[in-house]
Amino acid sequence: MAILFQSRNIARAIFFLLLLSPTALADDFCSLTVRVATRDGYKPSGVLVTMVEGCTSRARTMTTNAGEAKFCDLGITGVTLMIGLNNQCEEVIKGITLNWETERVVDAIYDPEYCRSNDQIHSLGCQILLRFVDGPGVGVPHVQFVPPVGKASVTQSDAYGRIVVGQKPGESLLFTASAPGYSPEKVELRCSTGDSEPERVITLRRDQ
Repeated sequence: MAILFQSRNIARAIFFLLLLSPTALADDFCSLTVRVATRDGYKPSGVLVTMVEGCTSRARTMTTNAGEAKFCDLGITGVTLMIGLNNQCEEVIKGITLNWETERVVDAIYDPEYCRSNDQIHSLGCQILLRFVDGPGVGVPHVQFVPPVGKASVTQSDAYGRIVVGQKPGESLLFTASAPGYSPEKVELRCSTGDSEPERVITLRRDQ
């Protein structure tokens, strides 16, 4: 009997040890890892990554360490990420979903050189993206320009009806845009100080 009683006590002790062991507890996991890299693959440290939770609107900012920033104590509602400095070419990624006991990894490209090149363009003049579309909003391919426009004297848009036009400060451009099956459209662009129009959509009307 003594041997049986002792065996039962040992079994109970092992059972309680299993309950208290780490394997019996919920596994620790990190909710979200953000991996930031430049276009050449470099993983920078010190880049600001701001996370905003959808359910609480709580915002938290971390800096990358060798390209990574971790937000481990999140729930399962969606979050928004902002990478970079406010108003300085900040990348925004919305609608990131999270799942319980699953680490979500988000890869992002951070390109500060692109920001600096754009800043230089704007300081030397204006740059605007023109998009030529039809009535339903579909791009009109290979729109012709008379006379050629911009510093590069471009004569037509791309296959999706787009063109980037650069201008000198104070410069005005007036040209006609046309495409087969569409009525010609006069376009006027002015580069003035403080002009922040980055993009303009121009609708071409079909010939009657």
